[in-house]
Amino acid sequence: MPDSSKYDVESASDYLATGGLGEVIGLTSIAMQMGQPKVQMDADMAMALCLLADEALKFRQSTKQ
Repeated sequence: MPDSSKYDVESASDYLATGGLGEVIGLTSIAMQMGQPKVQMDADMAMALCLLADEALKFRQSTKQ
């Protein structure tokens, strides 16, 4: 089992909130244009993206009429 103390989801989330999300989108777009079906990322970044998506989905649900 992985050592969860090595993960830094908070720093990854901070990175996404301060411009990193645009960088991740840009790099992923380039990979897609090059025909790469997968991208590699750290587990803490994957978790931060999942938490961000969860927050966005909950917000979207709360604003639907």
